[in-house]
Amino acid sequence: GDSQLFSLIGRFAYNYAGKYYLTFTARNDVSSKFAKGKRAAFFPSIGLSYRLSEEKFMKGLSNVLSNIKFRYSYGASGNQAIGSYQTFAIMAAANYPFGSNIENGYATNTYNPGNKELTWETTWQHDLGLELMLFKRVSLEFDYYHKKTTNLLQYKQTPPSTGIEQILSNSGAVVNKGFEASMKVFAIQGKDFSLSFGGNISFNKNEICDFGKDPMFPNSIYNSMRPYALADNHPIGAFYGWVHDGIWQSKEEVVNSHQFKTQYPDYQANNSDAATEEIIRRDWIGEIKYKDLDGKPGITSDDRTIIGDVNPNFTFGFTNNFQWKDLSLSMFFQGSVGNDIFNGNLMEQKMVEVSNITQEAYDTRWTPDNYENAKWPKPTENMSRQLQVSDRFVEDGSYLRLKSLNVEYKFRSPVKFVNSLTVGVTMTNLFTISNYSWYDPEVNAFGGDASRRGVDVFSYPSNRTYSLNFKLVL
Repeated sequence: GDSQLFSLIGRFAYNYAGKYYLTFTARNDVSSKFAKGKRAAFFPSIGLSYRLSEEKFMKGLSNVLSNIKFRYSYGASGNQAIGSYQTFAIMAAANYPFGSNIENGYATNTYNPGNKELTWETTWQHDLGLELMLFKRVSLEFDYYHKKTTNLLQYKQTPPSTGIEQILSNSGAVVNKGFEASMKVFAIQGKDFSLSFGGNISFNKNEICDFGKDPMFPNSIYNSMRPYALADNHPIGAFYGWVHDGIWQSKEEVVNSHQFKTQYPDYQANNSDAATEEIIRRDWIGEIKYKDLDGKPGITSDDRTIIGDVNPNFTFGFTNNFQWKDLSLSMFFQGSVGNDIFNGNLMEQKMVEVSNITQEAYDTRWTPDNYENAKWPKPTENMSRQLQVSDRFVEDGSYLRLKSLNVEYKFRSPVKFVNSLTVGVTMTNLFTISNYSWYDPEVNAFGGDASRRGVDVFSYPSNRTYSLNFKLVL
């Protein structure tokens, strides 16, 4: 739908002696996406920096420390990334009984009832930085940041008694804080030979706050599965589900378990009731076992807990650039450590009739002769078997990947009227080191959707590409 944004921006910058810098920015935005009285917001920011290396007493160290700069900034920014007309109730077709007939009519859309209190989502951020240049060859940069986003624009589930499924609202806040460092080294700089390399590393921790005591389960991935939970003191991207506890191996294990006793309190291991024995054989032995966390009868939704986190402990990358005369080579590696992936592909390994399964799942299925090493339940004709969202589908997504490799050679004056001809080969995604069991630990089934990161469901892996390049200069 149509929307309008009107902005006024002012900026003041001051520099004293090439050492002290001050910048102040003020921005006022008015968005038509919000209701009257909620449309305008003011976002100020300030930046300060001090170049210590410009002080007179530092001149004697210029060969060692040619640049030392301290930076600090603090400011706000806004987000109005919602659809138009979200403050209005959207009508949807609905049938209703009138006499003995069903008549056509309209009612408020249960997924978009409108909210006249919507306003700007606001982020306030601190950033403290340091820049260094050592020996005129080593460039270093460090940043620590802390930002808090309030009035998050998000859909919240509502009680069924309201007749509404969800409502878009400003609710909750999230805190992100972290540290980033980068380095670039000009190791060798000669006429015929040069070598440089660099790298960066990033640590980030996010935490939900001011959200309420009850967790919310946002967008499903497929078949109405919702493996995420949004809850106070947990990060965005926390996986939520049951805890896998092996496979039921025998009648004795089943009958003596708390889960079975809550349903059949008087049944003993030496009993032989035919109907109960059939239930044990059909519904228990060889099936996946889940931990009973609340101690109540049966495995219910109350037995779910946090089972993983899509957020890495840190991410990193490093580059290498090499040149010898007319030959040049560059490569880029990237990686992630400590992040989890929900491998939804494995939830299709149900062991029912002729469904497609992997060789590994087939070889490690439960059978009376292969119960000790079994990882998967027994084959069954029961088409209603559903594997629960649990930690058995959460895997370590850490990886190291050679993202790109480029090799070029420059032919100087190869023929008359040609100044130079450069031939290059570029290769991407050459190899990946990871313990992830599926095709690609970097894949994400839902793109940039922040609420559904770290999911692999029928995702196509990253392509490995080879390209040949020519550059002709006459």
